[in-house]
Amino acid sequence: MGWADLKGWTRDVAGAAAVGLFVGVIGPFGSYSNGSALVRVAYWVAVMVLGVLIYGTALRLAHRLARIWRLPAWAGFLTAVVIAAAPMAGVCVLIASQVWPFLTLSPLTWYLECLVMGLPLAAGYELLLRRDARRAKARGEPPRRFGREVICLQMEDHYVRVHTAVRSELILMRLSDAVARTGREGLQVHRSWWVARDAVTEVIRDGRNLRLKLLNGLEVPVARRAVVRLKALGLEPS
Repeated sequence: MGWADLKGWTRDVAGAAAVGLFVGVIGPFGSYSNGSALVRVAYWVAVMVLGVLIYGTALRLAHRLARIWRLPAWAGFLTAVVIAAAPMAGVCVLIASQVWPFLTLSPLTWYLECLVMGLPLAAGYELLLRRDARRAKARGEPPRRFGREVICLQMEDHYVRVHTAVRSELILMRLSDAVARTGREGLQVHRSWWVARDAVTEVIRDGRNLRLKLLNGLEVPVARRAVVRLKALGLEPS
């Protein structure tokens, strides 16, 4: 987890605690009449903090899977919310049974309450994640959807084209900085190209020249000075 991710999660947890404090004062779903205000506020703060961890993880995973499977963004969002409501309901039951043992709600009721309350909160969280992605892109940082999905980087003037198995995106930054952010074993095989080691499917010899065929079908040229390093990685021409 990078500094930007840690900072984002810290902000999210702090925001969730603030929302929990507000909701605890209001006391929705009949919790206002469940006894001590202090206990009620503590319950909602705990639920909201755990909720942002559950829904936040689900939404981030949904973003990644939606890109891989080429699903509409709304489909990934709704799927994440519907699924995340189940463990969220389990958390609520576990905590509520300790502080309010007299409650006798059915599992379906708990689930529906979490779904009804989680949907608008998750929608706001989704907008926040999208805003973060836009800001990261504007600063010239690789979006979070890249990382270990990257199979190669291609320099184009002052930009770097980041290739994954299913798409590519142009980012304003230096090739060396982009390489440092991939977190993958690889090799700069040309002054304009970097490839991930496990993305190479074939080494092709064309006379005195070599090319690397990658998972996405791209063929990347290999500079002569990179041939020795290529062999050191166990990549031999066919």
